[in-house]
This record gives sequence, structure tokens and C-alpha cells, in this order.
Amino acid sequence: MAWFAEPFWIRFTRNQAGRSRIKSPVVLGLAMLTLVLGLAWAGMVESGEPAAAGAAQLMCDEFGAYGGCMPGSGYRCKSDAVKDVGMNLAVVRSIEVVRCGRFDSGLGFYYLTHCPAGSRKSQFCIANANDGVGNAVLMRANEADH
Repeated sequence: MAWFAEPFWIRFTRNQAGRSRIKSPVVLGLAMLTLVLGLAWAGMVESGEPAAAGAAQLMCDEFGAYGGCMPGSGYRCKSDAVKDVGMNLAVVRSIEVVRCGRFDSGLGFYYLTHCPAGSRKSQFCIANANDGVGNAVLMRANEADH
């Protein structure tokens, strides 16, 4: 066998049964690296961090973030909902989450909806059945005093 028929980074050997197998430090190193990175990625995804830690990673404005409604669901900025329905953030004083649960539909979008009974006229409500990170949410935005 010529020297070029077998690359230096892959060596083939035969075991006692006569089967060919790869014995190479490069291939073994790549396999170990893949395993370690895969386990590290799985640990980040399923870390089970408390809600405050997950929300802290998201950079939001003064209105903050919502999310973590169900195990495994993500976080979004509250102000994104106001912007998505075409409202001006300059007229908003605060945004509070009224209900937050597991998403219950396909692709969702934010929309204006009726606020629960007892809400003031200076409030408007925004809902989304699937915010894209696993939450179904109903938020109430309080308008600033004019």
C-alpha cells in the first residue's frame, strides 16, 4: 500500500475478529469535542434556571421582561408587544402581565383586546396566544397622564 492511500490522520486497524476500525487521535479528538460541546449545549438549554436569572439575560427597557410562564418557555420584552400593535411607547407609563400560561396555538401575533372587568379607560390590553418562545400572554398597559 502506498503512503498516499491512507491519510496520516486516519489509521485503520483490524481487531481480532478481522473487522476494520478507525484508530486515529484526530478522529477521536473530534468525536470527544463534539460530545463535550453537545452536552454543554444541552446543559444550557435545559438548565432550569430560576425565572429571574433567565429574564436578566434579556436586555429590555424600563418596562422589563415577561416569560417563564411554563417550564422551558422563554422571555420577551414587554415593550415589544406595545410596538407590535402599533402603539407609541411614549404614552405608556407601565405594562403589567395579567395572565401568562402555555401557548395554545400555532404562530401567534400581538393584538389589542378587551381588558378584564374593572380596568380603567386609560388602559389597553394586548394578547398573544403564542409569542414565539412558548408563552400565551395577556398584558395591560397603563397610559401616562397627559
